[in-house]
Amino acid sequence: MGAKYLPSKKDLKATQRYQQKSLLPKSTFRKPSATPPAAMPAPKLPASFRPKIAAAIFQVADLDAALAHYKTVLGFTEDFRSGDYAGIKLGDITLHLTSGGDRKQHIGTGGIFVCCETVDAYFADLKKRGAIIRMEPVTTSYGLRDFTIADLDGNHLSFSCKVK
Repeated sequence: MGAKYLPSKKDLKATQRYQQKSLLPKSTFRKPSATPPAAMPAPKLPASFRPKIAAAIFQVADLDAALAHYKTVLGFTEDFRSGDYAGIKLGDITLHLTSGGDRKQHIGTGGIFVCCETVDAYFADLKKRGAIIRMEPVTTSYGLRDFTIADLDGNHLSFSCKVK
């Protein structure tokens, strides 16, 4: 086994400052491990374990307003709704929205990066519909073209495609 990892005093103080400012219960935080994750062996996953789909969960202040915005401005469709929790779809992606639970202090801190075939036509449509633009389409030095919008609560959605 490799050398033991001990966090520095600076790291511990930064963690303590974060925990003091956090609204989460102190039991949420664990003490730093004596072994860094890089030194641990990778978990052995069952052969049948094959993740296929993931959905980000965005905390919103008003679920009805958020659903209306996602459907009328951003072009999503409602997949399901159960009380203060809903699932929406755009093409093959799924996004979950919730206005309940104990995570209200995190409203507007979500983000998702969506890979597409093209982005310019969708961006033009979003702009016409009054979407909140955070970054207009830009071609990057690493071969992608992307833009970023925000929902009514400030959650960010970035859309990207490879430059052809």
